[in-house]
Amino acid sequence: VQGTRITCWVGGGERSEFLRQSALLANIWTGLGAATQSVAEPDRHHFNVVDGLADPNHPLTRTLVDE
Repeated sequence: VQGTRITCWVGGGERSEFLRQSALLANIWTGLGAATQSVAEPDRHHFNVVDGLADPNHPLTRTLVDE
């Protein structure tokens, strides 16, 4: 896992449990040696959090392509 880059991306409008689980997932991967980042995108939820992938300049798309 060393050298692996992982981004945990969650909608900021999610319930607190989803936000907690996303942060926990990032923390676990960090403990395993992965370089992680955790993003809570404002005004998004689990139905529209992937909408940014339709825009090549959106931070979610850039993160996916750059990694």
